[in-house]
Amino acid sequence: MTEILDGLVGAHPICRVAAYADLSAGMVLVARGEGLPPRERLDALCAEGALILGGVPGPDAPGGTPGGTPEVALLQAPDGLRVALRDPDVPEEALLCLCAPGAQAGGIEALLAAAARGLARIGGRDAP
Repeated sequence: MTEILDGLVGAHPICRVAAYADLSAGMVLVARGEGLPPRERLDALCAEGALILGGVPGPDAPGGTPGGTPEVALLQAPDGLRVALRDPDVPEEALLCLCAPGAQAGGIEALLAAAARGLARIGGRDAP
């Protein structure tokens, strides 16, 4: 998993931090990037991710579409663009990216595509 997150940060200069989070627990499980923020900030990023994705699914919520497309949400904040992708098979898990200030939602197509592939790999749905 760390190599996937390192790959997102390394290949996409606008991505400062990439993290894999458990939205139901409200915490980032693994994070990679330059100048990682403290744990409290990472968990706040997780809370923001859950919020912009429309909340955390309850225990009785139907599962996603196996092998489906991740749900994506973007939030422009003063300190940078937040990108959240919810796993279609495990909706309480998400890949989160904290992008550099000045990153525009319209210019991140390559990051979104790579993040979706990374999420599929983490979920075991795609070859490395």
